[in-house]
Amino acid sequence: MRVKDPRFVYKDRVRKFSHILPNTWKSQVAEWFAEDCESLDCAESLTGDEEKTATLYGKSPGILAGAPFFQEVFNYVGCKVEWLKEEGCGTHDNGVTIALATVTGPLRKILRGKRIALNVLSRCSSIATQTDKMISIARNAGFKGSLAGTRETTPGFRLVEKYGLIIGGADAHRFDLSNLTVVKPPENLDSWSVTCFMKRIRDVCGPNHNIAVEVSSEIAAHHAIDGGADIIVLNPQKIKNFKLVAWHLQDVRHNKFKFIVECTGNITPENITSFVSRDISILTTSSLHKGVPHVEFSLKLNE
Repeated sequence: MRVKDPRFVYKDRVRKFSHILPNTWKSQVAEWFAEDCESLDCAESLTGDEEKTATLYGKSPGILAGAPFFQEVFNYVGCKVEWLKEEGCGTHDNGVTIALATVTGPLRKILRGKRIALNVLSRCSSIATQTDKMISIARNAGFKGSLAGTRETTPGFRLVEKYGLIIGGADAHRFDLSNLTVVKPPENLDSWSVTCFMKRIRDVCGPNHNIAVEVSSEIAAHHAIDGGADIIVLNPQKIKNFKLVAWHLQDVRHNKFKFIVECTGNITPENITSFVSRDISILTTSSLHKGVPHVEFSLKLNE
């Protein structure tokens, strides 16, 4: 596990991870509470307002991610969180469970925020852990480019999942439809038609907006490059010799055109090494955030 990544060593840099979140992100916390406690919570009348402190522990190995969300959940109910470990650290120390944070406040409020906070932290940390694992495998195989996630995220939960990608070391990539325009030109278009097609898109998007073109053949890739594509997306399920195609594109066209090659499609921890190529700059996969193994946490009241 790459918990010694330099980004996680210097505390001034660690703190900046939370700074990337948009100004409106805290409004999501209210929505989580509205979903979890829409009506009356009768149990709160029994637990009372006695001041208590609970400690957060990791129950399974992984990378800690999602601290801003965990903290804001408890801020929302009037509790105070004190972090004992930084984001990016391991949740275990050589297999031994360690204390990660403490939460102090009225007992009923700790219990009200507990499940939401643990759910969010677990989801974010699970993605960061899976991301770290896949990056380590790719790097060990010689990959020098970027690993990126997709838009195949949970509706309403994308911010948390993309944040987990970043903590794990990946590129959040397409955060929404406005970040990058991805097009799939019809296969029967000739070079001139593709050029016109790309020009129409460029006229709408502007000169500073990146356009990615997903192709299913080398000929289509050359047409897209002629049309001004910034990113050529190769799908190995459609292009079996995708590494050779990537090499041809870089070897023949790179001196005249500025573009990068991205590869996407069924990339998993088990097969990611087969996609590694010096001619491919980005490997994009939803395996970073879909169906990932859970990193479990517990919040236990102190004696």
